[in-house]
Amino acid sequence: MNAAVAAGVTFGPQCSVGCSGMGYERREDGVLVGFPQLGTVILEEDVEIAAHATVQRGAIGATRICRGAKIGPHVNVGHNVEVGPDVLITGHVQIGGGARIGAGAVLWQSCAIANGVTIGEGAVIGMGAQVLRDVPAGETWVGNPARPLRRAQP
Repeated sequence: MNAAVAAGVTFGPQCSVGCSGMGYERREDGVLVGFPQLGTVILEEDVEIAAHATVQRGAIGATRICRGAKIGPHVNVGHNVEVGPDVLITGHVQIGGGARIGAGAVLWQSCAIANGVTIGEGAVIGMGAQVLRDVPAGETWVGNPARPLRRAQP
């Protein structure tokens, strides 16, 4: 339900695909009110979703996991996220709503990608990094807040 699943997609135990995202707004009195999550999830061919991972459906449009992407255990993919082809997302990664992860990128353990951030093609995000702004293609970012990795001078 709420998901279109292509051939060759595999699901680990107790993963959740197509559930509602964390869409809330505050009323003037401060009370949180749910924003309807009416979208879908699209899983392309050869996607793997490991145990206990969550892929939230889009708020209005779709959350898309492209061909060959691998999603590790305990990962949370927020609403309206697009994960490009052949992306590797390791365990405990958190991806905020509307983020874009470029083809071939790697997100290492326990990193977090803020809402609406774009990770460029082939970029690498280090373990535990907290990414608050866009990461250009091919760069490696680490730290909190995440920043480009500097190499030692020879």
